Amino acid sequence: MASLPLLTQTVDPKCKHTDSQTWLSTALTNLETCKNGFYDLGVTDHVLPLLSNNVTKLLSNTLSLNKVPYQQPNYKGGFPTWVKPGDRKLLQTSSAASKANVVVAKDGSGKYTTVKAATDAAPSGSGRYVIYVKAGVYNEQVVINAKNVMLVGDGIGQTIITGSKSVGGGSTTFGSATVGKQL
Repeated sequence: MASLPLLTQTVDPKCKHTDSQTWLSTALTNLETCKNGFYDLGVTDHVLPLLSNNVTKLLSNTLSLNKVPYQQPNYKGGFPTWVKPGDRKLLQTSSAASKANVVVAKDGSGKYTTVKAATDAAPSGSGRYVIYVKAGVYNEQVVINAKNVMLVGDGIGQTIITGSKSVGGGSTTFGSATVGKQL
């Protein structure tokens, strides 16, 4: 489970309550996603007995005990404060294409015609790699392998990435995301 190292940090006295809430919630979500995946694969008889050790109940109870009062998010310039200044500047520019490393355009006017091809070609460097996706409907499943990718489009209702994978169609719950990050 990818969240286990972070989950163990929740017992550290230096860990903030909001971070604890995030890691506990993530662990509970991951556990439920795993269970759904086992149902999807039809292996519940073999695997689910191993998961019936009250972990879900323990996580749920710990979440309810670790109450975090709601706080209005902090914004700076219209963006959450966790958005880095450089990324904020990039998102505020009127021409994202001029700041992008590559352009995706269905009409062939960019380097790539699919978002998947652009993300597959993204280098795993330390600097931000910006992929500008021009207006259009991109019907594809995208799995991002690099850690430094930022997708920028032309706005809500203009740049649309959509997919149609589902459990009913033969995909797993985990594999049904339209855009996801490779773990």
